Amino acid sequence: MTRLIAASLICGLLAGCAPSYAPEVPASDSGLRRTLGILSGRDPAQPRVLRILFYGQSISTRAWTDMAAAELQRRFPNTDLVVENRAIGGFAADLLERTVARDVTEFYPDLIVFHVYGNHRAYERIIRTMRARTAAEIVVQTDHVTTPVEPVCDEGLHLAWSPPPGCHGHVWFRQNVWEQHMSSVVIPGYARRYGLALEDRRPIWNAYLRRHDLVPNDLLADGLHPNALGWRLMAKLWVTYMQRQVFAYRGERSTLVRSYRVGDADGRPLAIVGNRVELIADAPLDGGVQALVDGHSPTAANGCWQNSRTTSVPGVPEWPMVKQVDTADGVHRADRWTARITAIGPDGKTGTFALSSARGGPDGTGRLEQDFTSPSGAIRIAAKDWVIPMAYEAHGVALSIGFQVQWERRFVCRDQPVVDLQGRRIQTRHVVATGMTNGPHRIVLRLTPEARAHIREIRVYRPPLKEAAA
Repeated sequence: MTRLIAASLICGLLAGCAPSYAPEVPASDSGLRRTLGILSGRDPAQPRVLRILFYGQSISTRAWTDMAAAELQRRFPNTDLVVENRAIGGFAADLLERTVARDVTEFYPDLIVFHVYGNHRAYERIIRTMRARTAAEIVVQTDHVTTPVEPVCDEGLHLAWSPPPGCHGHVWFRQNVWEQHMSSVVIPGYARRYGLALEDRRPIWNAYLRRHDLVPNDLLADGLHPNALGWRLMAKLWVTYMQRQVFAYRGERSTLVRSYRVGDADGRPLAIVGNRVELIADAPLDGGVQALVDGHSPTAANGCWQNSRTTSVPGVPEWPMVKQVDTADGVHRADRWTARITAIGPDGKTGTFALSSARGGPDGTGRLEQDFTSPSGAIRIAAKDWVIPMAYEAHGVALSIGFQVQWERRFVCRDQPVVDLQGRRIQTRHVVATGMTNGPHRIVLRLTPEARAHIREIRVYRPPLKEAAA
């Protein structure tokens, strides 16, 4: 049986055969128009770039995403994939909603692939943050199968005492298993509400189990996380889903990103609507671009200054020591902050720290169990954002006095790392402005002749939501 499973998975990932249990896709998903347009490029002389962010918790691990991204790259060689995985294992939705804004704003992907367990209201707030902070298209994934799949319960009031299969309660019925309700009702509902693409892998995973006469634990390592064969199946399902979407694509256009000619803003105002502007070029542009955004230099724009993730929890590299650090508007300088632990309780729930920055020096002391605002007003840390107690409880990590938590603030409105386009040339993305209010703005560029010659387009990103708050 194991050989049968392995053969099927290798066929799906390496030979490109479509699994017979996968449903037909009658039309491409409208939530993926821009992504599908990029992947469907067929001219090897005009390679395209797709930035993909895998986000969530431990089910979004690189154990399957690296495999899946490599296979997607093989199947679509005319697209260069730039892939990041910033999943944080153990961070359910109520924790991940504290990290998502920083993570998605920094990478600013074209496509987000998302899965998380936990509170459905926090899940929705994460989606709203993604939709308000970026113009990324989003694939939401339903849960894989860890217990036998039950019928979907028609939840609510019924004139019946005995619950049908899949339900519990009397008269007012509820789904027995929360994961089934999330995957069958809640996540598809969010996909419709927010224009997301839905990879409904749960019924396909279940069909695979039935087809091969397996039980859920045959593809699991610990009752929740897949084993090696399960990770391969997860990768195969996503790649197959994406390929079927591309095959069904008929050229539908996205309104999330708009392109302009370089002459539209060179020396004269260009009226745009969105929260991010990039110059796409075939050579580095730093030093050849001067810009005004609503009459001001990008150095005066809050969004052009971003914080890094904080120091990781020792032994848990994906866990930031602080989920979220708020920096006051107007802190427009490159700097490194250090929060030094000066006292700490045995379980990490209480303690003190001293804050300083490389450029500003000491900036106050605080308690781990209390919200903190530095005397300068530059830094705010909510007590709930310290991960120290969670690290002790989950991993036995006990910090000592003197431990340093650090993060940096950087200017990002400049050239981003170049992308090597299949060894023939490069693509440079020069960020003119980012993190702006999602609305109307005026952009003016002053370009050197050399920079002007290398710019291929001005790209403006317009998120579908103006505000993240529900």
